[in-house]
Amino acid sequence: MVSGAVQGSRPARDLRSSLRILVALRVVIATTLLGASVFVQLRPDTYVSRFPFTLIGSIYAATIIYALTLAAIRSTRGLVALAYAQIFGDLGFVTLAVFGTGGIDSPFSFLYIISVITAAMILYRPGAIITAAISSVLYGSLLVALYTGTLPQVAVSLYPSSTVSVRYVVLHVFLNTSAFFLVAYLSAHLSEQLREKHQELEARTVDLLSLQEFNRSILECMSSGLLTTNMTGVITSFNRAAERITGLRRAQAVGQSITELFPGLVFQTAGIFAEKGSVFRGELTWHDRAGTAVYLGFSLSPMTEPREGICGVIVTFQDLTELKRLESEARRADRLEAIAKLSAGIAHEIRNPLASMSGAIQVLRREEGLVGLNKQLMDIVLRECDRLNTLITDFLTFARPKPPRLQPTDLWRVLSETLTLLRTGDRPGCTMELRSAASDGAHWIENVDPEQARQVFWNLALNGLEAMPNGGALSIALDRRRDDSGKLLTVVSFADQGCGVAPEAMANIFEPFFSTKSAGSGLGLAIANRIAVAHGGWISVESTSGEGTVFAVHLPHVESAGKAGDAPGDHGRVRDGAAERRVDATAAGQSPLDGSWNAG
Repeated sequence: MVSGAVQGSRPARDLRSSLRILVALRVVIATTLLGASVFVQLRPDTYVSRFPFTLIGSIYAATIIYALTLAAIRSTRGLVALAYAQIFGDLGFVTLAVFGTGGIDSPFSFLYIISVITAAMILYRPGAIITAAISSVLYGSLLVALYTGTLPQVAVSLYPSSTVSVRYVVLHVFLNTSAFFLVAYLSAHLSEQLREKHQELEARTVDLLSLQEFNRSILECMSSGLLTTNMTGVITSFNRAAERITGLRRAQAVGQSITELFPGLVFQTAGIFAEKGSVFRGELTWHDRAGTAVYLGFSLSPMTEPREGICGVIVTFQDLTELKRLESEARRADRLEAIAKLSAGIAHEIRNPLASMSGAIQVLRREEGLVGLNKQLMDIVLRECDRLNTLITDFLTFARPKPPRLQPTDLWRVLSETLTLLRTGDRPGCTMELRSAASDGAHWIENVDPEQARQVFWNLALNGLEAMPNGGALSIALDRRRDDSGKLLTVVSFADQGCGVAPEAMANIFEPFFSTKSAGSGLGLAIANRIAVAHGGWISVESTSGEGTVFAVHLPHVESAGKAGDAPGDHGRVRDGAAERRVDATAAGQSPLDGSWNAG
């Protein structure tokens, strides 16, 4: 019986909860009966009987035993057995209560029906039918025993056994038995329906939770930022990509107005979406907390519900900064290619007649009798011819750069030699400092053309010095970093204390023939950038108006087979892994340096 009921019973957690409720309900009923019995027994004209108190005490004792047993049972089968034990025990208490309160005319016979309903709710149809059958047997047996005198009449009854006919007893038993089974059928049917609905609801809940988790995973794994707003533009949701792009946590963004988060965004209210599926797209330049300009592409579409219609706006956005940079580099590469072809043609056309002019003027200058103003004019013409020839050489270098001759190169030595040459210039108040954060031998880098690297360093250092006409410090640093993909890079940075670069000039700073200096040709930075790109790297620039500019050369690093001291020439060494260096005196043209020079 119990094993069959286990299959149709509810889960152990729900069954345990129901049994706890049954224990508590039994306590409430027993306490109510106790109070009523005490009230009746306290009346002076009432016969005092110990039977109600004995019955109620037995109920309390059984309830305590049930509660302790419930706490100890762990299996579902044990819980089902305890449920049957409690219901059968309750039927016994109900039978005793009916016996002690008049038998056939007892007011407590309805408690059989409560037990049947309880069994139907906890044990469903099998428990309800079994409980109804046992209730019928107990109630019928009690009435027959009282009618035949097998059991004594312990309470005053309106219908003593001597006055009740057998027909009346049989009718009473039949009616109550019918009521027990009818209640069992109806309550079991309702309990079964309730169980099915409960199981269906649980299944739908699980499906809904799975769908919600699936949708949440999709939103959180999107590479595009996504947020939703209500009709007034207040943000109601914010995914992980939106947090990454904006630097705001979800709790900070939700509840904020979208126009406050993205100033300049034209928020399309629900009224503008004339048709379902209308989408508005656009771009804007947004500044993050650090003040860095970020290019964002937006897409706004209506959020609709079947009954309410448009109830908000879905906003997706992407960080287009890298795409814009690639587009800009592609456009620059196209322009550079066109300019390179033009420059090469012009340079060849100009260099030949310029060489003829320069040779003829040198011959004329050697003639006797050339003095005074004529000699000065000849010197000016020769000097300008040399300047034009240098400019043409720059044109050709930019237009047709030589392929780099890659070889292991000590960048520290190249930088030291370059700064040694620069310090001979007349730049009062300017100082240069070379430092390295790298460990022993780490300033070596393979696959670098030393001559082209020297040209890049010369252009960037000279550019930094010329940006400080009133003096200042130029800091050159060697460092190692990893990019977003984990690739190891050698970074050589040049930080000056000049006036900075105007924001409108930043986009064109590596364009050929673009210069912010009155005497500049606009080719130095363009050539340096082309050399860096030819080496698989690039040059970045950061500038703050009035504080200075930092140019950084990023070159891919390949570990050398040996340390610095193993390379030809042994030009550099490191002491104790620190940034203290010693440069070959013959290469530098002076005594060993400590890494700091005064350019004046």
